[in-house]
Amino acid sequence: MIYVYEAFSPESICYVTKHGAVIADDYSRAKFSFPSHVKGMEKIEGGISFKMIKYVLSVENDELQSEISENALHIFSQNKDKHASFAYIENVPKHISKYAKSLSKSKLTWIKEEAAKDLVEGLTTCVDSASESLYYPSLAYLAIRGRKIYGSDGKQLSIYTLDEEFQCDKKEVLLHSFATKKLQHLKKEGIAGYAVSGSEVHFLSNDGVIMSLRMGEAEYPDIETLLKLNEKGNEVTIQFSQGFMLTLERLMVVSPEAICVEIVKRKEKGKQVEMTMLATNKLNERVMEKLVVQGMAKDNFDLRIIKFKVSADILYKLLKNANSFTIEIGSNLLKLSGKKGDDKVEHYIAKEEAE
Repeated sequence: MIYVYEAFSPESICYVTKHGAVIADDYSRAKFSFPSHVKGMEKIEGGISFKMIKYVLSVENDELQSEISENALHIFSQNKDKHASFAYIENVPKHISKYAKSLSKSKLTWIKEEAAKDLVEGLTTCVDSASESLYYPSLAYLAIRGRKIYGSDGKQLSIYTLDEEFQCDKKEVLLHSFATKKLQHLKKEGIAGYAVSGSEVHFLSNDGVIMSLRMGEAEYPDIETLLKLNEKGNEVTIQFSQGFMLTLERLMVVSPEAICVEIVKRKEKGKQVEMTMLATNKLNERVMEKLVVQGMAKDNFDLRIIKFKVSADILYKLLKNANSFTIEIGSNLLKLSGKKGDDKVEHYIAKEEAE
């Protein structure tokens, strides 16, 4: 259960109720059973420091006792060789008690394990593309529409196709990226199902933890139109190997923000193109490397040379876990597909014209 502690801030307050322990923040909350080797917790109802959870889990081989005195929760071993005191708040907010009680007694319809795992995989795949800027609050969310999950910051876009349609009465569900990142911790234990009730999407782990993500009310933009996904232009499709990633890593030493790429069609070699990749920074430091990769120009490709600038950091982040991938170079976008050997994921990166 240590992954629950890792998902939330250690400065948080954990509330112990008659229906389970609850930890919450602005965008998500989780309900779990208090560690069974701590005796006496069933008599306690109040708020405790979340740091206590980590301490208790670190001594799970010992049977511990708990008691309240002098506005503090005391944890000690039977032979008194361990004794810890943590801050204690006597009352539990009504909305916390209501949440814990509703999940223990409600008849949630849990969607099967396979669909839940696929949903979590899609959300955690797209979350890195969501915006972290306060200037674009709506893009801090991930959008679920039918079988599609979208994540974008206006410069990059990730689209994940679910095996089955998301089971919800709403046509669109928004989940904040800050909360969605917590699912990466829940995946460590394994996903058993998901359910939707009220304004929350609930995820159930194999060990019984329920993590609930609050739906957002922002207006998510038509990101496909915003990034002009339909404007193809002249295209080259390139198959890269892990060798390309090594080149990209070396260029990022000089400039993670942007690299310039020049692609030359090698007519004499058929399905090959030659790439020149250049990274420079404000100190005029530079790294330039050339490599030949497998590629194919589309029929409407009428230029011998393509030049563009793209964020090396974004490109690397999206491709670092790939075994193989294809990059389609259009008039304004790079389309990346084939992550982890499947076609369920599409990534797009905006590119600029290079001098």
